[in-house]
Amino acid sequence: MKQKVPQDIRWRQYCSRILVPEEIITTLKEKPRIAILATFSDQGIPHTSPIQFIYPINEESFLIAINKFRQGYRNMVWQKKVSLSFLEKDIAYNIACRAGVILAPSMTHPIINIVRLDIIKVKKASSLLINIDKGVQYSYASDYAQEVSEAIWEELKFLSKRI
Repeated sequence: MKQKVPQDIRWRQYCSRILVPEEIITTLKEKPRIAILATFSDQGIPHTSPIQFIYPINEESFLIAINKFRQGYRNMVWQKKVSLSFLEKDIAYNIACRAGVILAPSMTHPIINIVRLDIIKVKKASSLLINIDKGVQYSYASDYAQEVSEAIWEELKFLSKRI
């Protein structure tokens, strides 16, 4: 027989804050990192997108910059619930979030929108068989791409202090 959980305990569990571990916040503030954004369409088709621009507002929320023409963005606007996966050295987490557009377009580029992600659930994604040694490594496609990327990164840092 299933034991009933008292109403006040369920309410406290519901109201308890979900916090992002400090190691993720510190890592994300160092420089742009790649995470995988998982969404699904209105037909239930799963979709993943790499996201380069993620900046923590605090231990409960992130800001991301995303191309408004991408499938992941359209799915996020429709569904609101998304998941982020981080794979950095010694850091592997899956974070479920609720998304909301806060700036469209961004101050930096007309096709980039800024989205706030509020944390729903944090789960460490460790493996018994492997360790993450270096995470995702990337380079810029051009000098212009680097310039725009750096401007978007600075915009997220600026906005995170004003939200």
